[in-house]
Amino acid sequence: MARIGWMNLVLHDVTDPHLLQGDSLSKREGKVKLKELLEPGSYQFVLANPPFTGTVDSGDLEPDTLLFPRVGGGGKKKDESITDKSELLFLWLMLDLLDIGGRCAVIIPEGVLFGNTEAHVRMRRELLVEHVVEGVISLPGGVFQPYTGVKTSILIFRKVTRRDSKQSLPSNAAPLSEHVWFYEVENDGYSYNAKRTPQPGQQNDLWDALEKFKAWIAQGRIGAQRNEKTLLQPSFHTERWRQALLRDTADKLTPAGEAFSALPDTSMWDGQVWGVHELFPELPANPKEAEEKVRSASGSVLFELVIQALTPAAKKAWNATLSARLAEKATDSELIDAWKKAAKPAEAEFKKIAREKEAFFEKEDSPALSIWKDLLKTALADAQRDVYVLGLLRGNQPPKAMTEHDIGQKLTEVARDVAKLDGFDVTLRSLAIDQASDLKAAKHWVVPVRDWARNDEWQSEDGQLIGSHDADGLVRPAYVQAKLADGLYDDKGTLRDGLLDPDCIEARDWNLSAGQYKPFDFTQLKSDKSVAELIGTLKTTEQDIIKGLDKLLAMVEGRE
Repeated sequence: MARIGWMNLVLHDVTDPHLLQGDSLSKREGKVKLKELLEPGSYQFVLANPPFTGTVDSGDLEPDTLLFPRVGGGGKKKDESITDKSELLFLWLMLDLLDIGGRCAVIIPEGVLFGNTEAHVRMRRELLVEHVVEGVISLPGGVFQPYTGVKTSILIFRKVTRRDSKQSLPSNAAPLSEHVWFYEVENDGYSYNAKRTPQPGQQNDLWDALEKFKAWIAQGRIGAQRNEKTLLQPSFHTERWRQALLRDTADKLTPAGEAFSALPDTSMWDGQVWGVHELFPELPANPKEAEEKVRSASGSVLFELVIQALTPAAKKAWNATLSARLAEKATDSELIDAWKKAAKPAEAEFKKIAREKEAFFEKEDSPALSIWKDLLKTALADAQRDVYVLGLLRGNQPPKAMTEHDIGQKLTEVARDVAKLDGFDVTLRSLAIDQASDLKAAKHWVVPVRDWARNDEWQSEDGQLIGSHDADGLVRPAYVQAKLADGLYDDKGTLRDGLLDPDCIEARDWNLSAGQYKPFDFTQLKSDKSVAELIGTLKTTEQDIIKGLDKLLAMVEGRE
């Protein structure tokens, strides 16, 4: 892996790569270089796709308790790491590597976001309370096929608290993460199979997520509300590229146009890759439009050349059937047979000359050569259609060619024009996100981390304040202060009932799974009834179920 990584850096123009092979989770004693690279607070950015769903030998872990939390307590395992799961250990490592204000974007398995083990909850609580979780981008399943089908997400967070200032959690202190931005990716620009074939130009939600994340970071909830029902994408277009040969040779093309005539020394551009429309300015940049233009122009000329090449054969057939036609004894089939007999040698000679022109085309994977062959086939077929041939042979005058060309020279000119279409197609995108389309439902949403439940019966000690929230729906500081005095959590670290809104992140064991908080879109309900009517029906059904359960309980207890 180290050699492959080194080679990859070289291929990406890192001329002096430094890549160290080592285990960043293991003990660092005696590993001077590794310890130097893993110094806490050394990095402003961490971008990672670490190994996940694996386990690590806890006895080989770096013993720094500020890096990897320990079980604690008074048991025999108090000094052991709280977890041996690689995905959690790597997250703690990345957090430790960041300097204050540093940011991390890491791909993690979905289980990290909702796992209910002590280690999972502790990791999420630490990120949300002591640092700032900026966003969670949920990726579709199968993104890492064919290697693994594990569903993953991108977790983005910013380090705020120093490693030696860690709090004792859970805590009454307000989490430093006030809200978390979620985005659900449905399409990532690749096919959903083991091959994961790129699909440039098709919907790729990652572009949309990038723009909306920027708005969220820059403007908070106001920015997040923009373009809720709009999909933002770059525009794509296709071009055909080819290697340019600027020198004139017997069987290669010489491009024309001011772009090259103005160059003082064209040798430096020789052999470089150019767009076909740059080499030949008369061609459109769009390959399909270029093909249509060349087909239209070349097809008509080839038809003329085929007519000219077959004219002697047509005259021969006309003369051979003259007496029969004058006697009105010549049938259509006899005329066609006479034509085929006369035209066969001429057609073979024309095809022979045309095949010689294939030297102008690429030897392999030539889109132009297939067009050339198709144009020739079409021209030969059109010139020998039964209706057309019968019209010639039944005419009062011997057939004549439309024009007179040097067939070999003219075929060379046409072949060179068609050969301009050789190359390979590439799909290019705009630098700007300049396309917008409507969405049926929002793909992103913002969720509060700590949100106080509404308590309309609460009163302040002086009786002047009634209700936990004011007229604008904002929680009163006096209410918060009063509840925190008693503590959000009991002695066992369990959240007290009824204090927080059950839909906020803290109330759900710090769950960061995007699907947990996805807003329900009532517009998707296909019903003639209004939402209020549906809720009323549901409430009535619930009451009927409760009555039935009461009756069943009475029967079990013998009261009925």
